[in-house]
Amino acid sequence: MSISARVLLVFLCSIWASPSTAVSLDEVVAQHRQSVIFIKVQKVNPTNGAITEETGTGFVVHRDGFVITSAHVVAGSGASQVDVRGAPGSREGALEGMEVLIESSNLDVAVLRFKNTSIVRNPIPIGDPWSLSSSATVYSMGFPGREEWFHTEGRLSGKVGPKGSWNTTLVLNPGMSGGP
Repeated sequence: MSISARVLLVFLCSIWASPSTAVSLDEVVAQHRQSVIFIKVQKVNPTNGAITEETGTGFVVHRDGFVITSAHVVAGSGASQVDVRGAPGSREGALEGMEVLIESSNLDVAVLRFKNTSIVRNPIPIGDPWSLSSSATVYSMGFPGREEWFHTEGRLSGKVGPKGSWNTTLVLNPGMSGGP
């Protein structure tokens, strides 16, 4: 199995579902908000020096600071310099330096790591997505638009989509890309 395929599998396994003992959205947020990362990316255009800024969401998958997000959140797009920083749990938090380790535009998945590896992070537990029923309750958390925080609940409505994506009834907004 290729690295990109393994990254995608981990990404798919991060979908929140209600286990046999019901867990509310509020409980999930309380337990894992600090594991959801606000990502800010600054890119410098090599031709004219213009700086563009984009934001998105990611989530911690390993205590050593590994984070998964969508590749389009951190894609270089021809920039000569890309600066990626993240803040755990809040777009208003202190931004920490991050590095892009793997980026697959084909699967729209990227693996990042906080540069400061001395901080032990709280990863979001990875589950078995294939054990979910086709109408399981799923949750999403992130930083859409200019909002400080947003979380939502929906239903899984299909497990087969383009490039292995799943269909849900979740309300998702720009800026939540890459979030759990």
